[in-house]
Amino acid sequence: MNFWYHGISGDPPKLMWRSDIETNPFPVPPPGTNFFQISTKTVFNTPLNEVWANIVAPRIVASMKARGLRYSALSTARFLTAEDGKDETLGPIVVWIAMHPSTTNARAVCDATPGILSILADVQITDVVVEWHEGVVARLVDCI
Repeated sequence: MNFWYHGISGDPPKLMWRSDIETNPFPVPPPGTNFFQISTKTVFNTPLNEVWANIVAPRIVASMKARGLRYSALSTARFLTAEDGKDETLGPIVVWIAMHPSTTNARAVCDATPGILSILADVQITDVVVEWHEGVVARLVDCI
C-alpha cells in the first residue's frame, strides 16, 4: 500500500502487511484529495519497553530466521495521525519490521505475523500492531 506511511518522509516506505488490516481498513483516497499525514513517535513508558530487548525482540528475530525472512530493521514506534481540521490521534504501539527489498512477499510476512503476535501475547502485550515494509539500513557516517 503506497499511502499508509504518507507524511513520514519525502520517500515513505511501502506497506507490505499489517496485522490490523481487517479491523482497521484504510480507504485509498481518490486522486486529488487530501488525506491524513503521519509522523513517528518513539515508544516510551509502556509494558513493552520492559520486555523488548531481552525477551521479545530476540524471539521475533528467531521466528523470522526460522521462516527464512531477511529483515533489515526491527523496532517499535507509535504513529501520530493528523487529518485536516481534526485532532491528532496517537495510534497503538507498532512492531515495525523492515524487510530487505525483493526478498519476500506479503503472503510470507502475513503468515509470520500470528507467531509474532503470539510472542507478544506470551508477555501480556496485546494492544500492538505488527507492520511490515521494505527498507534497508544505510550507514550515513563512518565512526572515527
